[in-house]
Amino acid sequence: QEKQKATVKINNKKKFSKSKLTVKFLSLVEDSRCPQGVDCIWAGNAQIKVEISNGTTKETFVMNTNTGPKGASFSGFAIYLTELTPYPKANVKYAANAYKATFEILRLSR
Repeated sequence: QEKQKATVKINNKKKFSKSKLTVKFLSLVEDSRCPQGVDCIWAGNAQIKVEISNGTTKETFVMNTNTGPKGASFSGFAIYLTELTPYPKANVKYAANAYKATFEILRLSR
């Protein structure tokens, strides 16, 4: 099973050549992940909104790093959020445009 991996900056889109899908990282919905160097009771979660398009149709999905759906299926492919950076640090506020999401795409078996 061949996987394709790509990192997309927020407000940008990237075409995955093998699948012909375009993934656009629309927004960061929330980031409640436990900051590095802080003891938290739970790991927290980050949630992003993405738009996936195959050239003719497009759909918007919400993906999570921890709690809730981590991916979606669209046009015969599974698309997963595998990483979201930067990871929170205590007392550090990141610019809204600093975020990058890494996705993995694989063809669903027929």
